Amino acid sequence: MSVQKPRAKGYRYIEHTADVEFIARGKTAAELVRNSLLAMFDTAAYIGRVGRSGGKQHIIRIDDVAPDLGTLIWYVLQDALSVADAEQLFVYRVGRINVKREDSGLAAKATLVGKAREPQYSKLDVKGVSRYDMKVLKTAHGYSASVVLDV
Repeated sequence: MSVQKPRAKGYRYIEHTADVEFIARGKTAAELVRNSLLAMFDTAAYIGRVGRSGGKQHIIRIDDVAPDLGTLIWYVLQDALSVADAEQLFVYRVGRINVKREDSGLAAKATLVGKAREPQYSKLDVKGVSRYDMKVLKTAHGYSASVVLDV
């Protein structure tokens, strides 16, 4: 995969030897999680086409708690991928998302919108989210996360 220009959506793909790697950015932790979810699901399907297609919308609710932002992103991505896979959905939109600090760590609640998988919208089969080499950084403009997807 060649290096692509940054996307206005808050993420871009970078060259990786075997799998798919992306860098997501966000001004807030919630925006970083949202852009990470969109990058992952945009790897699996043409999310714009899925959103414009007919068919029933399905809602997925994600609720995770983790000790730090990197682990939280990994949990949220893994949970979202697992539910979407089990329900045979292509997620095309991230609705409400909230990230806040709790006594037990950082908590994320997200609402995702998907539609039944149809082969004409498929790109790659995302099998999982690698914890190896995942990096989350606080930057001058917010946050950045580098994530590798197993495909």
